[in-house]
Amino acid sequence: MEDLYKAAKKKALGLLAAKDYSEHDLKQKLLKNYEENICARVIESMHEFGFIDDLKYARSLCRHLIHNKKYGRKLVFFELKKHGISREFCDTALSEYQADDYKAAIAEFLKKRAKNLPTQQIKTEAQQKELRRTIDALIRRGHEYDDIRRQLTIDS
Repeated sequence: MEDLYKAAKKKALGLLAAKDYSEHDLKQKLLKNYEENICARVIESMHEFGFIDDLKYARSLCRHLIHNKKYGRKLVFFELKKHGISREFCDTALSEYQADDYKAAIAEFLKKRAKNLPTQQIKTEAQQKELRRTIDALIRRGHEYDDIRRQLTIDS
């Protein structure tokens, strides 16, 4: 039993050396090879040594999703929950970002698509279709429709 614990701990340390994990994600990885009670002990020891910090992980993931992936608040929240982050930590991590951060993400996304978007009035059906596709893509990324429309009127 103690050998299994040491092996699980070694596995956890190896995983954490490669990248950060939430408690939930690390536990799921360990459960593939080890029993629940061993995984719980390993997770507890990782907490004691400070190798797992869900709030730090949530902040890091938020930063990546908002600045790199250009996700909106809704999708970031969903992704955090998917990684087993508590609501409290989700709210704390998300509270560090203002509406301007999401607007900047929308603006950068629109800049990438600018060559395909109409600059003035929408004249053709193809332009309408491209505008709808762009708005839909931003909505799928978790942005609010009102924020998207506001950004579109600013850019026009």
